[in-house]
Amino acid sequence: MDREAAAGKDRISNLTDSLIHHILSFLEIKQIAQTSVLSKHWRCIWTSIPILLFDEDYHPDLLTNRFMDFVDGTLHRRNNMSDIEKFSLIQLNNLNEYRVSSWITNVISRNVQELSLSLMQEDPFVLPISLCTCVSLVSLKLKITPSICFPRNVSFPKLKHLTLGGVQFTNECWNAKLFSKCPVLEDLILAHCTYDTRNFYISIATLKHLRIYHWGGQDGLRDCGLKILAPNLVSLFYQGWVAKEFVLHTSPELVEAHVLFFGEDAATREQRMRCCGTSTIQFLRALTCVKRLIIYDAMLQWYEEITSDSYLDFIKEYVVGIGPSKDTIVPVENNYLLTPINLVARAHSHNLQACAPLHLP
Repeated sequence: MDREAAAGKDRISNLTDSLIHHILSFLEIKQIAQTSVLSKHWRCIWTSIPILLFDEDYHPDLLTNRFMDFVDGTLHRRNNMSDIEKFSLIQLNNLNEYRVSSWITNVISRNVQELSLSLMQEDPFVLPISLCTCVSLVSLKLKITPSICFPRNVSFPKLKHLTLGGVQFTNECWNAKLFSKCPVLEDLILAHCTYDTRNFYISIATLKHLRIYHWGGQDGLRDCGLKILAPNLVSLFYQGWVAKEFVLHTSPELVEAHVLFFGEDAATREQRMRCCGTSTIQFLRALTCVKRLIIYDAMLQWYEEITSDSYLDFIKEYVVGIGPSKDTIVPVENNYLLTPINLVARAHSHNLQACAPLHLP
């Protein structure tokens, strides 16, 4: 047996604080807090941990008030000299807005770089000004129901990654101003947002990756025009009702676009195309500069239909290839398997390329 181990010597405490922080990052925050009873040194370690993840799933035994007390205590005991790299708050119960705002202001004062809030509130949540003028943020994720209220003035000089969930956009000028105040933004995700404007503008010179998606029961951009000016855009993912109008200014760097349109429950493909066919065609034509276009056609209810000869003849006017999830499908009729269909061979017979779809980052 090792002599130091036999003597009960604590070798972990001799590691550098940064290495101990890295080891503790694999534990739940409640377990990390329990290490503070080991010694004064470990109390200092606990109060200077750079990553704080308060996930409601980690605290099923804590009532809402106890949960808020735990967050309060953690930040109150924090070493005043230590910065916070990442702060994440996930809670499915309504939290006191004043206390949440105080937590945000606290971590902002400690030069937080990554901030993630996923909350289910009873009333619209008003973001504190300290958050919307933060100079240290690199990544920001906001998913707060029922809605988020931004202050009039916003500024994110270092922000590169932005995710907005459930935001209600109502002012075209403010929308444009929001993105103009993100001068180095590279990744933008708009999830389940509502657009009560005539047009929604995204003008970001540095933007590389854009994702817009909605649930089936949401109108999304159905009654709104979507206009994108992003000359350095590399990838686009769009899921939802096709936008009323779609304008994509020249994006020579655009490599890949994934598109999934919702549609009416009409009986035939022709009827479904009449419902929003014009907007669909306009959307696809705007993507002629993309090197690879992958369409997941939710307007067509049966897989056999989107691999039929008539559909492939239709779609080849707008794309150079298809990305089937399977090389071969076997149709079923009256519980009997029919002759297998080779999708790759069928695509090639229509002068279409066939390749496996890629996943966006």
